[in-house]
Amino acid sequence: MRRRARCSHALITRSIEGAQKRVELQNFQARKRLLDYDDVMNQQREVVYKYRDEVLEGRDMGTVAREQIAEVIGRLVEEYTPGDYIEDWDLEGLWAQLDQIFLVDFAPD
Repeated sequence: MRRRARCSHALITRSIEGAQKRVELQNFQARKRLLDYDDVMNQQREVVYKYRDEVLEGRDMGTVAREQIAEVIGRLVEEYTPGDYIEDWDLEGLWAQLDQIFLVDFAPD
């Protein structure tokens, strides 16, 4: 009887160790993703601060802003209008996305 209890005890211990390893792996991956997001935020922060400093120094950022807006619109158009067939395009999705980003009513006309 004692032998059976030891076997059961070892099985429970291995199960707990396995579960703990899985939880630790999930926590590690969550921390890694958080660091990746933090890196992206730091890069974006650097760009924003650079632009802010340029504006404070009196540089006209209108040209840069227009170029970046054109890039964003270009990427969205490519994403929502793949291929050569208009039937495959998601124009409603494109308008909705543009409306969310630019707070301007976009329509097919």
